[in-house]
Amino acid sequence: MISHFSVLSAIASYSGVLCIVCVLRRRTELLERVGASVLLLASSFASVRLLLPFELPQSFLIRSWDVLGPLPRLARAYPAVGRFLVVCWAVGASVAMVAEVALFFYHRKLSREYVTVEDESVQRIARRLGVGCPVVVSPDVEMAYVAGVFRLTVYFPAMEASEEEIELILAHEAEHVRAHDAVVKLFFGILTVALWWNPLVHLWREDIDALIEMRCDEKVIEHMDEEEQFRYTVMLKDMAERIVNRRRTPAMTLDESMAARGGCALSQRVTVINDRKGAPPKRASLAAFCFMLVLFVASYSVLFQPAGEPPASHFRDEPEVYYKANYDGSETDEWVSNSFILKEPDGRYRLFTNYEFRGYLTEDQIVSEEYRELHIFEGEPQG
Repeated sequence: MISHFSVLSAIASYSGVLCIVCVLRRRTELLERVGASVLLLASSFASVRLLLPFELPQSFLIRSWDVLGPLPRLARAYPAVGRFLVVCWAVGASVAMVAEVALFFYHRKLSREYVTVEDESVQRIARRLGVGCPVVVSPDVEMAYVAGVFRLTVYFPAMEASEEEIELILAHEAEHVRAHDAVVKLFFGILTVALWWNPLVHLWREDIDALIEMRCDEKVIEHMDEEEQFRYTVMLKDMAERIVNRRRTPAMTLDESMAARGGCALSQRVTVINDRKGAPPKRASLAAFCFMLVLFVASYSVLFQPAGEPPASHFRDEPEVYYKANYDGSETDEWVSNSFILKEPDGRYRLFTNYEFRGYLTEDQIVSEEYRELHIFEGEPQG
């Protein structure tokens, strides 16, 4: 079942994970030990949690009377506010999507106007590395990047470079192609559009670019010795220095210059490469995956909901509806006349005294001598 509150809980969980990822991404020593893949995995789990905002029957409901309790009353009192917020979200998402699509096609138009040149060295090395998509060499390209979503193209700058440097650059781009990073960035871009109002999402999107680059670095240097890793970092610095015209590239393309332009991100990448002592053990990676899977499942076990006494229209009793003043209750005991039990749609019983919620009762308690004379109302599901 999906409810308003299960969706809000999913968004809250998603935002919390993004906040943690953004903080940890800046911890260089952490990335040296565990790598960027762990943070990307955490982001993936958070995204799945956002897309599956289910409320399970076994979920433990945490009712908030003081903080969230007034929300249903406000929604009933001012229904136009809820509709206005929905319209604002839809308009904002539409504008953000149009901007992203326009930027994508603008960049695509520019790439089609590139002047291309033949470079047999680049093509030969690309075939040897198994890049897996066309490689276009152009003097209009500032630094190598992969463009497109499903029909990928590697754009390579026309420059004087040794075969070793060309191989390092193309090895990096080949990893992007193999990992389908274009689809990954498209997916995260769509989530950013949907949650355009959340500042954490925009901050995290920039971090995702950096994490994808770091994960790609990890794959490239996985079997390199220290000297080869040093030459790889020199290549990264040289490529970053080639950037002259700092154009923004669309989210649906992969452009390493986006990560390189941030001096801090490039510096962090180089530091992680130089100081990392091999890949993390498989046991550590498996433990990280299991830990995140447990947290993912556990996130469905708790659901926050506002708590409050429902309106009179949500009480039903045959043949007459009793609610507050129009239910006199028992004439024998003031405690009975001021108290009642509300049976929820999920079968649980709530005790009210003086029309204030006091706690939940078990079925054994409601038939006990203490509570058996209280009137039981049946609450309809609130939708």
